[in-house]
Amino acid sequence: MMKPTTSKILQHTSYFLIGISFLCLGGSTHFVYKYYFNQATINELFAAFTFLGLALAIFAIFWFQIKPHALLPEKIKMYPNEPWRWRRCWQQGQITPLNYYSPSYNITMGVVMLLLPGPLYPIVFTEFNTEKEFFLYLFLIFPFIGIIAIMNGLKHSLRSIKYGSGVIAYNKPGIIGGFLKAQLIVQNKKAWPKDEVYLQLVCLKFETKKMNGKYRSYRSISWKADHKVKLQKQMGFTKVLIEVPIPFECQPTTFDSENEQYEWEMTVKTPEDGSIYEEKFLVPVFKTAQSNPDFIENSILEQSQEISSPKNKQLRTSLPFETLQDRSKKYVFHSATTKIFSYVFIILGLVLCGVFAKESFQNFSTMNGFFDFVFAVFPAIASLLAFAFFILGLALNRLKIYTLVDDKNIVVVYNFIMWKLKRTLSLNEIKKYEIKITSQANDRVWYDIVLFGENKKLSIPCQLTSKLEAKAFADELISKKTS
Repeated sequence: MMKPTTSKILQHTSYFLIGISFLCLGGSTHFVYKYYFNQATINELFAAFTFLGLALAIFAIFWFQIKPHALLPEKIKMYPNEPWRWRRCWQQGQITPLNYYSPSYNITMGVVMLLLPGPLYPIVFTEFNTEKEFFLYLFLIFPFIGIIAIMNGLKHSLRSIKYGSGVIAYNKPGIIGGFLKAQLIVQNKKAWPKDEVYLQLVCLKFETKKMNGKYRSYRSISWKADHKVKLQKQMGFTKVLIEVPIPFECQPTTFDSENEQYEWEMTVKTPEDGSIYEEKFLVPVFKTAQSNPDFIENSILEQSQEISSPKNKQLRTSLPFETLQDRSKKYVFHSATTKIFSYVFIILGLVLCGVFAKESFQNFSTMNGFFDFVFAVFPAIASLLAFAFFILGLALNRLKIYTLVDDKNIVVVYNFIMWKLKRTLSLNEIKKYEIKITSQANDRVWYDIVLFGENKKLSIPCQLTSKLEAKAFADELISKKTS
């Protein structure tokens, strides 16, 4: 199958780059306007076109992230399969993690952002006077973003050193109708707080369709299972014994197909939201004679004899797992819209806070009467409000939305840095639900599932691949309704 590929790294950077592009576009418009009325020098005009180029370049990155096919030539719209991806991950009986998040890339990008306005720094300090110092802060946005990127990359690098990086060791791939048996070996894992990890095995289906004369690739979840696995701590490293059953109706890993392709991903994380350790692995799953439904009864008989065997009883009982289907479920979603607003609030809050604080200090230093005091207080209040916007941006950036479901209630928790906002709705009160699309990027769509009760309603945000999957998710919530 031919399917398009989009850089996973752009997903972590495009949201705040769009905010910078609009700021650059504003600075460019200002300088061109001044030059038109003969109020700007040629250096400022050069800075205007630099701003404009940066704005268009950054916006192009964002546009490619949202619409990856819109600007590409027809010949390179679709990429062939990448068998090297499997060979890279499955070498010598070991599976290395898929590095969706690269700390080295963030550090490199941060250094580039620090050096990017280097030729413009002399123009800033020579041409700008005290009346134009607002645009000096605009230039300082670039090193500020660079420092953030470097700190973010260092944070993830130190986290990897502290909590380790896992490698899956296996003797044979997963079998349709059988099990995926392997060991996750993690070095330097003594900092983990719990004695269990969460496993999620997902079968991803990639399908190519032609719509309006253009080929589009759609990704959906064909099958998914959540498990909780105990750890076995040893000196210097920790082993996680993995044993996940795979139904025989699932599809195996396919390397090449005309219309559709299947990949199996395993996510290992602790705790359940993956805030300490989380890695993804591309696992091999194939069909054998055991995968035929005609052999299912013999397969079950052999498995039951293996479990009851005294020789293997100790081994099998040391590999328990608990499915989350019979326990309280916890769904974690992130909103793309909140990410965009968070970076806009962080940038604007920091810039405006510095501008108003400087103005307030100048007014306080030259204060001679009551009116001067008033004119000094107002910028100080505005500076505090701008700082509040900065804090709000940080809170939105760290926002995680949990949906907890037990036998009686559905609880939606908006978890900020230090604050939690909870909304609860009893399962017995649910009368109907509606599904609304809030935003869309690539093959991911953000929905709001609105549950209507007697006198109130509860909105559950979720990030899924299709409206059909959102309906299935809502039906699963409703199915837990007690009699």
